[in-house]
Amino acid sequence: MPLGVLDSNYGGYDNLITKMGYSYISLKRYRKMLEAHPEWEAMLRFDTEAGKMTAEELESKIDKEGELILNSPRRYSEKELYFELCFAYLKSNYTLYLNCAENVSFFSYQETFTVAKKKAEDEMREVDLPPLFCFDFSENEPTYDKVKNCIKANGFCNKEHRLVKFLEKNSKVLEDKVPGLWNKILGALLQNERNTLVQEVNLILDDLRKITDLGIYIPDSLYLTKIDIVENDAFNTYLSFDFV
Repeated sequence: MPLGVLDSNYGGYDNLITKMGYSYISLKRYRKMLEAHPEWEAMLRFDTEAGKMTAEELESKIDKEGELILNSPRRYSEKELYFELCFAYLKSNYTLYLNCAENVSFFSYQETFTVAKKKAEDEMREVDLPPLFCFDFSENEPTYDKVKNCIKANGFCNKEHRLVKFLEKNSKVLEDKVPGLWNKILGALLQNERNTLVQEVNLILDDLRKITDLGIYIPDSLYLTKIDIVENDAFNTYLSFDFV
């Protein structure tokens, strides 16, 4: 069965999110889909440094070696259920470290992740964020010091950034009470580039502050500044093209 068959068989990502009534599907909801449809997991394939692997082969390899390098399942030009499910499976079963390589050539760029056995703290977290949203940045990369305090690198959000932690902590309230603003801030962080990201995110935070019965404190320190993205500038070069 060809890769991408999940989209043709199950209506595609866009149809799915329309039927489910929200723009960004959380990791927990994807996990439930995989539990309800074990045949979907059997169709997943992962492009690793050791070759293409099934989920079962990936598990066996990591059990033996502890970790391996994975080429990103994500495609920049499309949002497909298949690729979301790949990340949902990986984040449900492992800890993923984004390798922040400096190679951002249009023709040779390739995101990679280190897939490792799940950390104990990740076992305890029930995340309401989308599976493509945030990742640990690999401390083993020579560029780590450049990106460790940035909101984004290679188009993905930093799991340790203060705003990402805030969204994770308050995801349930935000999605339930202000789904429009919730989807808007996720969209801004996933899709916006460095020249518009700070302004748009801060405007959304302003809107959240105006909702008096939200029950969530929005401190000044939560707002983004150029410091949150300036060191990350080189890593966003690739994403400055209009096809994202």
